[in-house]
Amino acid sequence: GAAAPAFQSAVVAAAGELRERRAAERLARSDAGLFSADPAVRRAIAERLGWLDEPARQLAALEPLAALRRFAGSGGFRHAVLVGMGGSSLCPFVLRETFGPQPGFPDLVVVDSTDPDQVQAVAAAIDGSRTCLVVSSKSGTTTETLAHLAFFHRLLVDAVGEAAGDRCLAVTDPGSPLEDRARSLGFHAVVSATPTIGGRYSALSAFGMVPAAVMGLDVERLLRAGATRAAAVGAPSPGAEAAGVDLAAWLAGCARVGRDKVTLVADAGLAAFPAWIEQLLAESTGKAGRGLVPVADEPLGAPKTFGPDRCFVHLRLGSTPEDPQRRERFGELAALGHPVATLTCPTPADLGAEFVRWEVATALAGLLLGIDPFDQPNVQESKDNTARLLAEVATGRPLPEPPPEVVADGLSLTGGVAGDDLATAVRRWREGVAPPWYVAVMAYVPMTAPVAAALADLRAALGAATGAAVTVGYGPRFLHSTGQLHKGGPETVAFLQITTDHRHAPTIPDRPYDFATLQAAQALGDLLALRQRGRRLIRVHVADPAEGIRRLAEVLAAAAAAARP
Repeated sequence: GAAAPAFQSAVVAAAGELRERRAAERLARSDAGLFSADPAVRRAIAERLGWLDEPARQLAALEPLAALRRFAGSGGFRHAVLVGMGGSSLCPFVLRETFGPQPGFPDLVVVDSTDPDQVQAVAAAIDGSRTCLVVSSKSGTTTETLAHLAFFHRLLVDAVGEAAGDRCLAVTDPGSPLEDRARSLGFHAVVSATPTIGGRYSALSAFGMVPAAVMGLDVERLLRAGATRAAAVGAPSPGAEAAGVDLAAWLAGCARVGRDKVTLVADAGLAAFPAWIEQLLAESTGKAGRGLVPVADEPLGAPKTFGPDRCFVHLRLGSTPEDPQRRERFGELAALGHPVATLTCPTPADLGAEFVRWEVATALAGLLLGIDPFDQPNVQESKDNTARLLAEVATGRPLPEPPPEVVADGLSLTGGVAGDDLATAVRRWREGVAPPWYVAVMAYVPMTAPVAAALADLRAALGAATGAAVTVGYGPRFLHSTGQLHKGGPETVAFLQITTDHRHAPTIPDRPYDFATLQAAQALGDLLALRQRGRRLIRVHVADPAEGIRRLAEVLAAAAAAARP
């Protein structure tokens, strides 16, 4: 018979290492020594291992969550606006998209963008007199979240006056600046989160469960699924394997043979789940020049178009019929030697168990790859640049935007080579980009259906032109998700930053800048951080987001066609 693909023996070896190191058992008892021999690193990791016990801790104290559920269900609210970034927003986003609005409860609107047109659209879509506000930040100092708090609290005050505080909740670590701010504004409740959990591991903590209760979900069922899976981690086989240990070995084994592009393909009922996995994998493993590169929301194209740097995870929803065409596609991928794993979530209510499975898998895959899965050493770079730029704005100086080098077809490009036309500049940027390289599109644009469709066209054009995996992130949301991977992960990546003109510029109360300036400073701050690292990068500014991105896709497709022999 044919020889087994190389990844299979690498996965078997990785599983053997985890058994030898008693990794599952040691993780289950929060043994920080599993991850490092350095006492300082061990201490830091010990303060980040609270997530495995958290579902059981939450189950033992359900009454506060039940009280918030009653508050949300009896307040006559039409919407609950959740403001938070990264770990504070992605689990609530997945739950809202998966379960939809619940009868008798407010519809959850997640705001994790500083795009001024998007902020304005949310403000226009809600009735301030029938809205409650959930402000979520572990540190209590997140720039975007504090700007959103100021904006939406003012909107509530304008609608209901002094009663605004009674309609607000905060979720934060004990003693954070947000706790003080919320108390001073008379918030209905301030929920203290368990401080020994990093943001990306916080799905089944207060950061995920308070919004779940507010939107009327069965929080107990989600937590029970998570607690059952967590309890299996230290159990003898096959319990530990099913709890994420086998997935850890599979991910690390694939990465060790160069298959580090983890392509997530979800059934329709789990379509939002990859956005949460993306943050967990990218921020936990993207450092020291290595990392698992999550590829989410990519259409599953013809199997022969995928490079040898791919592995595929099918996120299957057991309660829905299997798509025979998709099953056939996965069979073809496996036949071509690509690693394919199918993970089944029996029903949406079992997502609690899936959060735990991926947390365990990510932590132990990091261990096998020699990476600390609990720190984020490079996230601060863009934040520091943005803070410096905003401080300059406060003194009356404009943002030092780089001047465009090429202007054509309503597109302005920087980062090319002087004298290039648009097609040449784009071609130079992607020259030599092929697997194991990937392309990262960083789009500082509103998240609307027309923009998403245009980005899908752009992604397809980039994939066809390079044969490489293409990731797409909305700015500044991705800074709290894949931003760590972009700076600390593999250097084989070409960046395309997209910025746009705005129709609106909503002001931020008590700030010397508006949302348009904040988003522009974040885009520029990240551009500078990537340039400081010598990354391959172009920036394209478009007048109209959907139209401009579609035009850019056409330019790419034409440039690729012209380059073919």
